[in-house]
Amino acid sequence: MKLEMFEFNLKKELITMEAVVQEEQTGCAIAYAAAIVGITYKEAKRVVNNIGIYAEDHQLWPDASRVRQLLGKLGTRTHSKETSFRNWCELPGPALLATKWHLKKGVLYSHWLYLLETRVIRTCLLPRRRWQRTKELTLGVSNPNGLLVWKVDLVMDEIELGPVEASDFKALSFLVGELLEEIMQKTAHKSFHFNHEETEERASSLVSEGKYWIYVARDVATKQLVGFISLYESYALYAEGAYGTIPELYVSEGWRSQSVGQQLLQQASEFGRAKGWRRLEVTTPQLPEFERTLKFYQANGYEVSGGRKLKIDIPA
Repeated sequence: MKLEMFEFNLKKELITMEAVVQEEQTGCAIAYAAAIVGITYKEAKRVVNNIGIYAEDHQLWPDASRVRQLLGKLGTRTHSKETSFRNWCELPGPALLATKWHLKKGVLYSHWLYLLETRVIRTCLLPRRRWQRTKELTLGVSNPNGLLVWKVDLVMDEIELGPVEASDFKALSFLVGELLEEIMQKTAHKSFHFNHEETEERASSLVSEGKYWIYVARDVATKQLVGFISLYESYALYAEGAYGTIPELYVSEGWRSQSVGQQLLQQASEFGRAKGWRRLEVTTPQLPEFERTLKFYQANGYEVSGGRKLKIDIPA
């Protein structure tokens, strides 16, 4: 099941996100936070329960600071204050929106929605069943005091993509180390023998020899590397000649769920098109530990095309 996005003029957008099932009646804030981060409701619930945040916590309904705390614990940065507004034109996005429903025994009951802004289109994340019934921009909200009363802005920092530079290889080697460590931790198996200096030298050599291409994502503000994708050219009769292989794609944990990985994949496709490749292939780490990685690639147009990846070491 997926949640679909739609434009404010109710024309469907071509953006989808994996659904997060809200498993508690009052857990909308936890559910949307989980969707933003890209984890299940149970995973988000376990994390936030450990810091004393529960779905039945009334403070999650009127108090945006509790929602910011929730998002922060799940690794998503937010602005320090919420922003009030009265009409759609004031929404810069992306944000969590609180809709003002009604007072019950002195408690303000609100429902949280997720707003995402693309370059030119503002979209609001809602289940299909709701937007099919929605005829106006009120999104089904009955509120005589105004449409939406506040929002929590998510901080979406700007990145720039480009080919790896000579000065990047040291920082790149640390990102490779983070990638391999994450795989080994999740699979509980020491699959790699990693060395920073050797990796730095190997990456520099492969790129300079034209055997390997690496694109990096860089934080515009700090110029630090926050992600990368690597490619090399392969050949196969079944692929009708040359094609591209993606051996590594990694985004630092604090930068996930901000479309960095998607942009890196788009960069790889553009590069492959320029090279005349007919296809790109990628192998996910071990399943089911990396089921989310598989879903990420599928959400970006990749299809499962074979069985398991096998290897054998060749003794020196």
